[in-house]
Amino acid sequence: MRITKSVIFPMGRVVVACAALGMLASCDSGSTDSPSEIVLPDCFEVKSEFKGDLEATYQDGGGGPGDGSAGDAGSAGAGAGEGKVLKGRMIVTRLSDGAPLGEAETDPVNGLVTIRTCGKPVPMLLTLKGQTGAKYFDEGKNELVDFGPDKELHALVPGLYENVGVSAFTEAAYRYAVNNFLSDPAKVADGTTPLRAKADGVTGLMEKVEAANKIVLDEVNRKLPTGYQLTTLTALPTPIDARSNPDALSDSRYGVAAVVTGGFAWMANQFNRTAVAPALVATEEIANDLTDGKIDGYALNGRPASVALSDSSTVVAAYDSSRLPVALQIGSNAVASVFSLANIGNAPKFADITQAGSCYKEPREERTAVLGKDSSVKVVIDSCRANVPLAVKTLFNSGIVQMAKAEEGFYLLKSDGTALASGRQHCGALGDGQDTSATIVDPASIPGLTNITSLASGYGYALARDSSGKVWSWGHNSYGNLGRTLDALAPHCRLFSQNDPLPYSSAPAPIPGLSDIVSIYASDYSAWAIDKSGALFQWGFTGTNDAGIDKPIRVEGLGPVRTVTYVSTLGLTFALQKDGTVMGWGRKSPNPFVNGAPDTSGTPKPVPGISGVRLIATDHCSVLALLADGRVMRWGGCVDASKVSQPTEITELSALTKGIRHMIDANDATFLFTQEGDLLVYGDQFGPNNSAGVRELDGVYPVLFN
Repeated sequence: MRITKSVIFPMGRVVVACAALGMLASCDSGSTDSPSEIVLPDCFEVKSEFKGDLEATYQDGGGGPGDGSAGDAGSAGAGAGEGKVLKGRMIVTRLSDGAPLGEAETDPVNGLVTIRTCGKPVPMLLTLKGQTGAKYFDEGKNELVDFGPDKELHALVPGLYENVGVSAFTEAAYRYAVNNFLSDPAKVADGTTPLRAKADGVTGLMEKVEAANKIVLDEVNRKLPTGYQLTTLTALPTPIDARSNPDALSDSRYGVAAVVTGGFAWMANQFNRTAVAPALVATEEIANDLTDGKIDGYALNGRPASVALSDSSTVVAAYDSSRLPVALQIGSNAVASVFSLANIGNAPKFADITQAGSCYKEPREERTAVLGKDSSVKVVIDSCRANVPLAVKTLFNSGIVQMAKAEEGFYLLKSDGTALASGRQHCGALGDGQDTSATIVDPASIPGLTNITSLASGYGYALARDSSGKVWSWGHNSYGNLGRTLDALAPHCRLFSQNDPLPYSSAPAPIPGLSDIVSIYASDYSAWAIDKSGALFQWGFTGTNDAGIDKPIRVEGLGPVRTVTYVSTLGLTFALQKDGTVMGWGRKSPNPFVNGAPDTSGTPKPVPGISGVRLIATDHCSVLALLADGRVMRWGGCVDASKVSQPTEITELSALTKGIRHMIDANDATFLFTQEGDLLVYGDQFGPNNSAGVRELDGVYPVLFN
């Protein structure tokens, strides 16, 4: 006996011929009686709302009992990982033959539908389409935002082994599959075939579901500490919104998924505060970014991920890929702190770190600021004297998302986009309009800075990037490091022991000629910025011009750049390029530490013998590079016994069982965040004979202070 039923789809009325339950095997084949009929069993269903267990998993891939009512067996819940999407259209398509299994509107409370597949694992494509009146909850803005008819997200689902969700990361896996399995990736990479946001159908996707999801899952998890790593890419993030209880999220695959996808939205809002829907902008960018299987800011076609599918000059970058491991952890911490009373994922104690002062420069005091998982900042003060215990104090209680060093203090970026400063007020360094000999102990607001997304600082000056991509500067202008020409009547002061007074600016002002900036860097008297195209700009002391350069100039001879680091004792800059190679340049003198690169011309030259680099960082003497295969290489050095002229493996770092997910420059060492959640310090500092009895740090040590 045949049973037919009509289902209304956006393209019109489709006749669906359904076999009786006893003929399920023939229905799964996708056979049809005529071109106008698609054979499906009558137990396939997609309906609004889900009343089953949101914490359940289903071993056989065919769903579970649903809400326990008659006819609801073999079902699972489905929704979205953008907090939740209310009143969107969830369309379910069978991957084996493109058969539409059904569609329904996500309910107006939890944003869910029920999918039923007769208790059998059926690989499927979920398509979540926006429509007039649909809303998504943006965790960064903490409010419902329009999810209009032009919005569409996808998920490749191998079966109903769990409640399933559509998210930024599932959209990335879908686009990876479209551009690498349905297209020739080599032709997409060279521009012969255009990068695509979606496929014309589903043919060829069924066999690639697990491969595409695994590639994206592994790359996302590589950026996360173990406790926040996703179990699967398609697990439904527990639905949350501004009305959710503080215990809404459990320490399960679904709670962790909500924390991480919500943390991604929170991170996007921090970086792109003026966007109406920052999470959706970031979703588009991360989906393009991962078309090459890497989160590096660039799509498979070589273009910046923010504009990989558009030539629009108005598109603003949604995140800084070089800082994503830290920013995503901070965002995830923020979401967990609001919606979970449990310690989800056993979140790591530390989220970020920076260092001010040095044991090798007067007044020989080293201050290390650590950002905790509760967004508070603690400062550890090392007097650099033997047998003197470390002093620990709380600098700020909550709401901090980034830190940068200041003289005898720190710059702090708050989650509301404003900035604070503490430390020496000399030469306008605190941006508060003052030049005094006073030291400000308690962080005070920096006037004139709003919508700030990141900070960087050198000796006596600082930089700030805002949501529009502008860069602001203030403080001492020793070598043109402010990036702007100061008025002839600008006030002057002596920084440190300099003989001649030099101009300074005690209030932040934008740097002319810089726009669409994504990343900023500063060290000593040198500064850099990377724009959304990957172009690198440099100003201040460049090593090739002793007088310095007082306006940003583009560094020629480089491909698209991902990040920059600076070896201060050698005056050398190193840039990590999109292709995983490292370029170096700097002082007009031969440098024995990088095997001739850079040379005496100061022109960027490749560091030989190294490729496949994911991260670079430095202390003040040498460079560390994390390779794609997990090895950590080092070159340079200050102590004769440990100088290395070309990249050499640091075996004790390479041997870390969970590996390194992020590295941060410091004055006298490099800080390393591992996937296990540990914070390590590695350095190649001057030994006891060089620094009045200060110990030499030439190995890997855990950061243990509380």
